[in-house]
Amino acid sequence: MKYDFVIVSGDIHDKYNEVLDFINKYDIKNAAIIIAGDFGIGFEHPLAENSKLKKFNTKLKESSTTVFVVRGNHDDPSYFYGERYNKSHIKFVSDYSVLNINDINILCVGGAVSIDRTSRKRYTEGRGRDWWFDETFKLDLEKIKTLKNIDIVITHSSPSFAYPYVKNEFDDWFKKDEFLKNDVESERNDIATLYNNLVKNNNIKKWYYGHFHTHNEMYYDNTQFICLSIYDFKEILL
Repeated sequence: MKYDFVIVSGDIHDKYNEVLDFINKYDIKNAAIIIAGDFGIGFEHPLAENSKLKKFNTKLKESSTTVFVVRGNHDDPSYFYGERYNKSHIKFVSDYSVLNINDINILCVGGAVSIDRTSRKRYTEGRGRDWWFDETFKLDLEKIKTLKNIDIVITHSSPSFAYPYVKNEFDDWFKKDEFLKNDVESERNDIATLYNNLVKNNNIKKWYYGHFHTHNEMYYDNTQFICLSIYDFKEILL
């Protein structure tokens, strides 16, 4: 399908109306909107979640807009295994999926460490209403070797060399969780490894991510890195 608009969004945290308001404000029709993680799925009972998704899906159909959701740390990972929870205009994208939209190949890899994980509920079976043990980014070097002709990458967090850098601004969180700094640094090094391996066989033009609730744009080598703030929408133009 050919879309008139291809848009990436930062975190929306269950605020589906922010997407609908954007669509209405700019009269968006026939669009693909990719949420770069923290869609905010899994915090309520599955029946309640499904009811909300159905209503959101109905509204999206009115503008012929499809929302593709990349996994964030504030998303239940089980929604991203297979297509069970997909709707006609809402698609949960599994890690290392490549979306071909308007002849653009977009690699999507979700997950991140929750810096506020110590304050979130953890149940004995490993899953809680606020936190999931398998929330993190997963580096798959074998999978990366098979990826060709990738134009754009969308992750939830960012490589270690991209904004923001793990410095004093996170100290308050690090003091509350003795393992947090190491886990965050390790994860962002893994995302840098993803980049370093991808560029061996691909010309990555743009890399979008959310997670940090701030907007920033920078270049690293020949790739533009775009950090999207919460409710931040950016059209993909190559």
